[in-house]
Amino acid sequence: MQKSNIQNYFELTESNYVQNIIFLFLTILVLSILVYFIYPILYWLFEDYLKGHIYNSGELVSYTLDNQKIKEPTNFIFNWAIDVNSNTEQEARYWFNPVVSLFLPVLNFALFIAFCISTLLPQKYGTAHHKIEREIASILDKICLSRFGYHSNEEREIVAKELLNADLRNLHDYEIEWGYSLSDLIVIHKALKWKNGSFLWKVFHINDGLSLYLKLYVNIKYSNAILGFVYVGAAVLIVIIGLRGLKFIPSTEPSLVFFALGLEFSLLLTYAVTLMYAREEELENKGKSYRSEDTYLSNEFSDEKELESLLRVFIMTEKTKNKK
Repeated sequence: MQKSNIQNYFELTESNYVQNIIFLFLTILVLSILVYFIYPILYWLFEDYLKGHIYNSGELVSYTLDNQKIKEPTNFIFNWAIDVNSNTEQEARYWFNPVVSLFLPVLNFALFIAFCISTLLPQKYGTAHHKIEREIASILDKICLSRFGYHSNEEREIVAKELLNADLRNLHDYEIEWGYSLSDLIVIHKALKWKNGSFLWKVFHINDGLSLYLKLYVNIKYSNAILGFVYVGAAVLIVIIGLRGLKFIPSTEPSLVFFALGLEFSLLLTYAVTLMYAREEELENKGKSYRSEDTYLSNEFSDEKELESLLRVFIMTEKTKNKK
């Protein structure tokens, strides 16, 4: 392990233009690579699997197989005419827009891959690496304030060294002393090891760095917003499916339906990632509340034998009153 070198939180508050430009370049590059591989998959799906034929070279193709008078121009990027089940009784023609149908899911994967790549770049070039360093500095500042009443580079180095060299027993002690849950301290410990590790260590333990940012920042700040967008995506999907059911969207043009499905798929996938990196504090608090409630009831009513004796005394008292 290299010597820890913790930067000031305020130096890491804003990412620079170089990091943003590199991240944009990575996103476009990954997006282009994904598109390069997606088009052959679409050809296989429509021509081999569905036994059809694709028209996307600028041909004038009739809108339907039955009506040869109305013709539409095809386009490689935006407008494909696809015949499926050719030369069979189920032969049909569909109009497919690959950009509208697949843009959101492909962009979602491109952003995620670009984010992972930027995690492995040096901090001055990688946006994600910069954000992880920022959260490490923020957490160390909070620990320093709780321990020393102030924070400086010397105190940050002391805390970082303690966390780097800590074992599970030490982390249990720090949980009581610093006010952080054990699961959070384990995440911070792994992130510091990732930060000070070699490039190969960062590659094979990339999740240790991402976990800190996703669990202790994104999940806390944006989980409700992401859940809200999931509901918005579901509302859009319901409206479009409803329009399709009312025949406002022709069955021969399914691109808008694919767009709604892709939107909801992307949002649900994003929400699934936030759940995977969710903190365990809420479950722990629920368990504590149940245990405290059980303790209260046991203290209030004591044990079963004492209850039974109290009931017998009450019954005997009532019988004595009735005889009088």
